[in-house]
Amino acid sequence: MTYPARIEELAELAGRDDKEVQKLVENAYRYPEFRESAEQILIARCRRKGINLGKEPVFDVPEDLPEDGKELGEVLLGDTPAGIYRHPNILLPGNQGVFGASGSGKSSIVGLQCEGWIEDGLCVVIFDLADEYGWLIHRFPAEKLLVLRARDFPLGMYVNPEGSSLSEMAWLSRVTGVLREIAYLRDGSCHLHNGVVGNIYHKRGVLDGNRDYPLASDVYTALAGKRFGASTRSAGFLESLLNRLQGLLLCLPGINAKHSLKVGQILGRSLIIRMSDLSPSDMDAFISFFLSWFMAVMEGRIRKQVVAVLVMEEVHLLVSRQKMKRSDLGEPLIVRHLRTARKYGVSTIVLDQSPSELPAALLGNVSSRIVFRLTNSPCIRAISHSMGLDNAQITEMAELLPRRVVIQSAKIPRPFMIEVLQIPERYRPSERELRQREEESLALLDYEFADVNVQDVLLGIKSEEKEEVQDERDIRGDMRRVMERICKAPHESIEERAEALGIDRSCEGRARGNLKKLGMIELGDKVGAKWQLYVPTSKGIKWAEDMGLPVHHYKSGVGHERMLMKVREALGSFSQRVAFVSAGEGLGVTNIQPDLVVRVRMQGGSASRIVVIQISCSNKLDYEAKKALGLCQIRQIDMVIIVAKNKGARKVLEEKIRDYLNRETARSNQKSFRGSVVHPDIFGSGASYGPIVLDFETCVSATYDWTWVVG
Repeated sequence: MTYPARIEELAELAGRDDKEVQKLVENAYRYPEFRESAEQILIARCRRKGINLGKEPVFDVPEDLPEDGKELGEVLLGDTPAGIYRHPNILLPGNQGVFGASGSGKSSIVGLQCEGWIEDGLCVVIFDLADEYGWLIHRFPAEKLLVLRARDFPLGMYVNPEGSSLSEMAWLSRVTGVLREIAYLRDGSCHLHNGVVGNIYHKRGVLDGNRDYPLASDVYTALAGKRFGASTRSAGFLESLLNRLQGLLLCLPGINAKHSLKVGQILGRSLIIRMSDLSPSDMDAFISFFLSWFMAVMEGRIRKQVVAVLVMEEVHLLVSRQKMKRSDLGEPLIVRHLRTARKYGVSTIVLDQSPSELPAALLGNVSSRIVFRLTNSPCIRAISHSMGLDNAQITEMAELLPRRVVIQSAKIPRPFMIEVLQIPERYRPSERELRQREEESLALLDYEFADVNVQDVLLGIKSEEKEEVQDERDIRGDMRRVMERICKAPHESIEERAEALGIDRSCEGRARGNLKKLGMIELGDKVGAKWQLYVPTSKGIKWAEDMGLPVHHYKSGVGHERMLMKVREALGSFSQRVAFVSAGEGLGVTNIQPDLVVRVRMQGGSASRIVVIQISCSNKLDYEAKKALGLCQIRQIDMVIIVAKNKGARKVLEEKIRDYLNRETARSNQKSFRGSVVHPDIFGSGASYGPIVLDFETCVSATYDWTWVVG
């Protein structure tokens, strides 16, 4: 239909008597460049009057819709449903961009996709800027979905990840590059940073394979010591670097971790990283360091299938125009990541409400696009150009109704429209529920925070609080009290020691730090995810004996003793029918000595049950599994329990025990063992149950129910 005819038709429908309509028609004839705008205004007036214009659909229906995956909605031909659209989960075509105005439903549709990806076993890492995805914790347990705060995320800046494809110096270069980009450092600051950290690497033997990496606070201290000897020009570089490190340590204390998390622990699960309490610059810093850390392990391992999905909201915060104009900074890290990470099996989902703020390199590297209604003309132009839309499709996109989106992907290059499912209101968990999930998540992971007070490093300890330490003869005050307590009860945790001495955590930490510097104490073991146990060194033991102080001696390691003591305490306080007897008493054996033998008096007092508890604190899990299976063969034992150091060790022990039992059942032509009940043909008249494996932190908690043991 020609322009004059279309304008005349719309004018008739909108009402010729209206003076505004008459003016629009007159301007359309007089000014050709105004015709398109006049047509759109007349269409809008007709729709406000409820007139069905009956226009032709501008988006086609794809010929081959995906048959597998999470259902997202109905494909539309105009306003008519024409099929179900399912977003494929495992075989993702690449990176995905989700764009739309604030409140349009971006997070809802991506949350629906994440639910499907997690169900299908993918590792999904969500950078949650506003606690939008917390509802997922009601769908998945902590073993499958971790929740951690970005501030507390154990991500040591200078710790080259285990399994990294980078050399030590290549890792240092990457850290320096991230600092340059997030803090706009000049070359002089970068050279200074590399020189100082490289010197620490050399002294600690890091370059020779020793994993004694420096803390971020160690680097800050080493740089601060150069202040008085720096030249005028170097002083400026030094001050810039110190300011940047100080800001990172204050806002993200987790980067001062002694041992980072292992990337493999995350790849086996999914993860929500809470970032709602960070400023945009802190978010940029954390995500940049995370991407470098994560990709150090993923790079060099080319994969055809996706193994991890990263979800990032408000990406324009990470690729500001100011950074793009800085020739000395190079390409922003997120843009580089989108270009290169896909071949390593990592897909990235970016969400943004301002696509016009994003560089063309980023929009060009998202192979799938989901676009809600955009109200800003520059944003519409940016997306339209990226998707190759014609004028009619651009007009339709500007008028999208709620829940309607336009989709384009590498497998379906022609854009099409769907109406998203009516997603029910999600129950957002409380802060308490999220905190509890964070504690459960940390208990599942292997890491180590530094025993350093960052405030003391950055601001210095007040002179009146400093303790002058010359040698062991100067151990006095809080130092002496802490030393006495460690000698007497090394199995105590830091918190228990501070409570027993009646001092706060910071006082205990300063005293313990000075004792470490003197070589009087050392870290003996770490039990669970948070209990660090300190023991006196040989020098400390000699000092205590010279002072006439009692020194606790234990048969096994300090970690083993703590676990044994806490398990005995937890079980003994649960029921008065529990009695602990000597190892091997009444068992008729001498070659196997269990850690703890429990006699449980049954209800009524006429009979009793013998329960054996083994404490697994070492890394020799194969030996522990065999020993537990050996105990199961003893006729007098009714139940064997193994307490593992953490949840990770528990899973390994369960797998080893299951493997051994399966081998035995194969020899006996029995079915494979899948539960905890041991087949009678294997152990004869011994224990009726196989070894039951618990993790330490769970079974010593005050809420743990031991009824299944005591009957």
